[in-house]
Amino acid sequence: TLSGSQEVPAVETTATGTGTATLTGSTLMITGEFVGLSSPLTPVAGTPGHVHQAPAGANGDVILPLTVMSEDGVSG
Repeated sequence: TLSGSQEVPAVETTATGTGTATLTGSTLMITGEFVGLSSPLTPVAGTPGHVHQAPAGANGDVILPLTVMSEDGVSG
C-alpha cells in the first residue's frame, strides 16, 4: 500500500495506491493502481512514476522509471 506517510518528508493526502512486483526469470513486472491525487502526475526524474532505492525513511536515487497509464493523470 502506498500513502503520503511513506513520502520523505511525509505529506498529508487522501491519495492511496497499491503495487505488486513479480519477477519471472529475468523479467520484472510491476503493476499497480492509484486514486485521489490532488493534481495530475508530472514527470519527476524523467517519468511520472519511478522507484527509488533507499532504506525506509530516507530519500534515494531513482533506479527504475515506470510507464504510467492514466486518462486523467490523477487515477490509474
